[in-house]
Amino acid sequence: MVKTPDDEWFELSDDLWLEPGEKRQKVRLLADHNVPQSLVEEIRAHGIAVKTAQELGLARLEDAALLSYAKREGLILLTLDEGFWSDKKYPIHQSGGIIFVDVSTPASASASLGLQMLFLFAKSFGGNWRTGLKARATSDKFDLKMISHAGKKAAYEIRLRKNSLFARERIPSA
Repeated sequence: MVKTPDDEWFELSDDLWLEPGEKRQKVRLLADHNVPQSLVEEIRAHGIAVKTAQELGLARLEDAALLSYAKREGLILLTLDEGFWSDKKYPIHQSGGIIFVDVSTPASASASLGLQMLFLFAKSFGGNWRTGLKARATSDKFDLKMISHAGKKAAYEIRLRKNSLFARERIPSA
């Protein structure tokens, strides 16, 4: 782990959050009904497997049922629905994996630096998001909330620095 001069930021490595001996799994996403097809195609262009709720005949499922389906099938839910970021509505330890794209307009999502960094992170880290992890991509960064190896809630802000992904721990919020 490489620290920056202010010692608050650290460089992310491909295996930073993998358990010892755990093998990296490919990321597989389930895009809910509010994710535009243009964003789905952008994700596929990055080599990330993504199915849409519409393609699977799940477009009419309520949010909680769609999340349950994603978790059961080992998929990470991709959504523009801010409600999924709430730990009160969807506790991390029960969520499986969620990626919330937080942009002002869906059309600007694929141009988001935060989302591009999240793609890079997802391809490096893989699909090992089974114990509860939430990611929020904004215009210039992305945030992670997860259950740590010690079983406690942890939160990180991720930014691009020196052509690498760097993180700093944040105080977890709801």
